Amino acid sequence: MKSITSKIIIGGVGGQGVLTLGKLLAYAGMGEKREVSCLPSYGAEMRGGYAFCTLIISTEEIFSPVVSQADIGIFMDRSSLEKFKERIEKNGTILINSSLIKDKFPHRNLKVMRIPATKLAEKIGDVRVANIIMAGALLKILQLQKKKFLSSESLKEALKEVLPAKPELINLNKKAIEEGEKISFSL
Repeated sequence: MKSITSKIIIGGVGGQGVLTLGKLLAYAGMGEKREVSCLPSYGAEMRGGYAFCTLIISTEEIFSPVVSQADIGIFMDRSSLEKFKERIEKNGTILINSSLIKDKFPHRNLKVMRIPATKLAEKIGDVRVANIIMAGALLKILQLQKKKFLSSESLKEALKEVLPAKPELINLNKKAIEEGEKISFSL
């Protein structure tokens, strides 16, 4: 089997579910028997401070958890986009929450996918699942890139690990994954 690896940076501010998204993707990767590395980072403030997470998901052993250049970036707000866009490799893909990042920005040889995550989250009933909508959209991007090492089922199963004390939120989050998967892209 050919080796498949994705290096991902997820950025936003505290309260946007950046670390939860990283944890969800890590558990989903482990559920698919993939090698996973997940390194969260956040400021001293809880809400409103910076938060980001780097993640590696691979079909082979990961020798270093450090992600200096990622092939995919997920940005929930403008400040995280500005802070981390230079860490996305040439011809990489970025997913931006277009509900909060409305204006255009200069991008050098990047594929930009605009996802109205906050707006879609409001539509299905809770703005707090915007991060999970991004997970569904990421799944679709990985499939288009022929990196089929995560599945909708593994994401949904991982919700039980990420939200163990909140079983009432599982169905809402499953719906958010499905909403993200519905978004159409062309790479």
